[in-house]
This record gives sequence, C-alpha cells and structure tokens, in this order.
Amino acid sequence: MSANYTQVYEPLINTQVKLIVKYVETKDGRDYYKFQLETSQYGILFGKDNDIVDMPLFRYSRSYVLSQCLFFATLRLGDTDKEFFDSYTQAELEFAKSFLCEALQIKSVYGFQLRNDTHYYLV
Repeated sequence: MSANYTQVYEPLINTQVKLIVKYVETKDGRDYYKFQLETSQYGILFGKDNDIVDMPLFRYSRSYVLSQCLFFATLRLGDTDKEFFDSYTQAELEFAKSFLCEALQIKSVYGFQLRNDTHYYLV
C-alpha cells in the first residue's frame, strides 16, 4: 500500500492528536510504514528511523494500517519487554504512562469509529 496518511483525533481529552503514517517500502513480502505522533500536550513523539511498523504484504485498508501504527505508538509499560522502551525519549516515556496514551490505545484496538472525531488526510 504505497500511500501516506495523516490521522487527526479531535477533541480527545482536551488535546489534539495527529498520527502521520508514511509508506517506506515493500521488501521481502512486507510493507513498511514510518509513523510520527504529534500531540498538543507532549509535542512530537516518535518519528525516529527505528519507528517503523511492518505488515505482511496484503492490501490492508487504510484504517487497518492506521490502527496498527497507532497501537504500536501507544504501547505502555508492561505491554511488552522493558527493553523496548530503552530508546524512548523522556517525553515518549511520559506519554506512555499517560491516560491519553491509554485512551488512544483503546481507540486503536476498538477502531476509529468510537466517536465521530476522526478525519483522514492524504499527505
């Protein structure tokens, strides 16, 4: 899926959240996407070279790709190995411990249509 998407959530807990997902490449039967999460409360999170999500090469829907990237961005302490968070910045660690992160993780699991606050933009 060689498209780039931006996902904006507003209003969510009095903060605006924007998820930017960019297609990177297809290699070895997998699509690779780079993502960046921007919040009015924590600033720009992720977006480093190692913040890449890969998926088997099936033509997934835009909402599926976005939900998987959002889920990856909202992993919380205890969701996976402690070493996973070693490369996190201080802001990313604070975000991972926040209620906002938990709320967005729920949104990533249960879909984008929990509330009518989802807008898609091609970038």
